[in-house]
Amino acid sequence: MQTLRKALLALVLAALFPLATGCASVDPGPAVVATAEILEARGVSGVAWQAEGDDNGQIAQRVEEILSQPVGPAEAGRLALYRSPDVQASLAELGVAQAALAQATRFANPGLSFAFLEGSGESQRTAGLAADVVDWLTQPLRRRLGEAELEHTKLEVAAALFDGVAAAELALIELQTAEAIAAATESREEGALAAAEYARALHEAGNLTLRDQTLVEAAWAEAKADGISRREETERAREQLLRLVGLDGGTAWTAAPLARPPSLPSFDPGELQEAAVRDRLDLAAAHWAVDALERARGLHQATRWLPVGVEIGVERESEGGVRLTGPTIELALPIFDTGSAMQAGYEAEIARARAQVASLENHVRSEVREALAATASATDRIQVLESDLVPARRRALELAVRESYQMLVGVFELLDAKDQLLEAEIALLEATVDAWRARVELVRALGRTITSSATPDSNHPESSERPEPSTGHEEMEHDHTS
Repeated sequence: MQTLRKALLALVLAALFPLATGCASVDPGPAVVATAEILEARGVSGVAWQAEGDDNGQIAQRVEEILSQPVGPAEAGRLALYRSPDVQASLAELGVAQAALAQATRFANPGLSFAFLEGSGESQRTAGLAADVVDWLTQPLRRRLGEAELEHTKLEVAAALFDGVAAAELALIELQTAEAIAAATESREEGALAAAEYARALHEAGNLTLRDQTLVEAAWAEAKADGISRREETERAREQLLRLVGLDGGTAWTAAPLARPPSLPSFDPGELQEAAVRDRLDLAAAHWAVDALERARGLHQATRWLPVGVEIGVERESEGGVRLTGPTIELALPIFDTGSAMQAGYEAEIARARAQVASLENHVRSEVREALAATASATDRIQVLESDLVPARRRALELAVRESYQMLVGVFELLDAKDQLLEAEIALLEATVDAWRARVELVRALGRTITSSATPDSNHPESSERPEPSTGHEEMEHDHTS
């Protein structure tokens, strides 16, 4: 009988030791690399986790190289990846998820108990060692649940970084536009000042009424106020960009001049919508959220009818020189709480998550259609302004200059023609930034960058970013892979 007890004890210890060594790592490096690969497959590169104490000289050199040249939208996106503290905060979430996975693979520590009883001239000593068997049996399921949570976190982080890059690019475009409009407004302000000075001279010479002079001076005041507002908008746009890319106000750099956005390749709208449903990171993360809930439900179903706690171990008792050793078992029975409420909660959460996935798919398709419509509208406006309105206003100014030489029009008519040309050029700038906004929103809606040669199916990575449907009844087999 004693041989049987010793064999049982040896079996328990032998089983627990190799299982305890098969735990997941706490190093978030592989998760960061996987997240970077997800983004690279969608056209965003440069993700790097800058852990505390690391030498970031290479990153600093890259930032310096970017800032040494006029910064465009693509460079602003890279600056956000290199410098923004928000990016590092998002990457730190991977460390949290990796640690949670590592914790899920750990086994509960065994309990060691001692007792010393003495009285009536006798003494009794007891020592026991016990381990939670349910914790041991459910470790593979907990690991699968932790892996699903980690995949969900990787996709959420990748989606946040993708949106952060797009936000930085758009902020740079807003700054370019604000600077261009401020420059045009300054030119209009100079023209209004010249008109006001000329009106004053005419009034003093008796060739212009006081009322007309006052109207010209009011136009100058209006131009000055507009110039102040435009310069303030420029500063606001610059500060917004600095916050997004993690730069301070003392860093010297300049924004590149605003340019026309590249033309979009020919896409079938229906194919583009399906490509967005396939590629959007937030949608993939929503699918993994459903999978994680299904795995949690599976873990609960697998252990629902087990006792709440099962501990087995060995106990040794010494009394009056006699030593007794044997196995122990302790059960906590599910009499009052059978787990039905928790099961119903899982079912409701899964139903809600699936409905949210369906809703997000509808939103994704709608966002693609909306961005395509906005892109087409802005492109048509640019075409009309660039081909018709601006040339017409420029021709009108040229004619006004020619007629002024012939004394057919006055200075005020000439200045008015110049002002109308500036208004047309400002409208063209606003249409250009609208086209850029629509393009950035289209990139966000698609979940990947746009290249002139890309098609919705080109360069699409074969990956497991979307989980297979979970049955919720995984077998409790032992998986000891680290």
